[in-house]
Amino acid sequence: MKPSFFFSIAVLLALFILFPGSYGDAVFAQSQDGAQAQALLQKAQTAWDQGHFQDAAQAYRQALKNKPDLAPAHYGLGLTLARLDRYQEAVAAFQEAARLEPAWAKPYKDLGVACLKLKRWPEAAQACKDSLKRQPEDPEVLYNLGLAEGKQGRHQEAKAAFEEALRLKPDYVQALNNLGMADIKLNRWAEARQAFDKAVALKADSPEAHLGLLACSIQQGDRQAAARAYQTLAKLDKNLARQADTLLGK
Repeated sequence: MKPSFFFSIAVLLALFILFPGSYGDAVFAQSQDGAQAQALLQKAQTAWDQGHFQDAAQAYRQALKNKPDLAPAHYGLGLTLARLDRYQEAVAAFQEAARLEPAWAKPYKDLGVACLKLKRWPEAAQACKDSLKRQPEDPEVLYNLGLAEGKQGRHQEAKAAFEEALRLKPDYVQALNNLGMADIKLNRWAEARQAFDKAVALKADSPEAHLGLLACSIQQGDRQAAARAYQTLAKLDKNLARQADTLLGK
């Protein structure tokens, strides 16, 4: 392979998109703290279900004025703020929920997602680890941990997290794509190709998987496979294909 291809592949890998696991559903622990707090939690739940996140946030804040140490209200407020892309405030709400209910895994899980959104990689990794201490077999948290580790250049740790996520959820396409990326970073091209092949077998229209196959095929000198991967990528995601065009000098 020509030396210039190494640079192109390295830049292509940067095109992979972070897909942090989604925030938890608005299903909150039942509070025993009075009728008013219960009514406000129910009001917030109803607003959430209807997609009225501003109203939900307001209801949670009202509940917290009534009872400041109500962990489900802090957690719910964090979820609604995250839905409104107010991640910094969401982090504070999740942290408070975790402080009040230290055995509860969900606040740590969603704290990890919010930190990923803020590109606060070490904090995201720690939140995921804290969640896993409380609920060890959560493939989504393991996946998020892999993202956080990879963004810190800890590719072996990222690979281990993605592999564990896949042990628990073998059809986790996003984990397969990012496992392939971690393998490339570790110069394990054959393993990377296997991961991308599995991703394509599960989801033939995954542009990230075909981009990974394109990178692997170029590195391995397989022009026919590279051409097939590129053609498929161009059909699935024209913008990603155009970026590949630029990087590959087309």
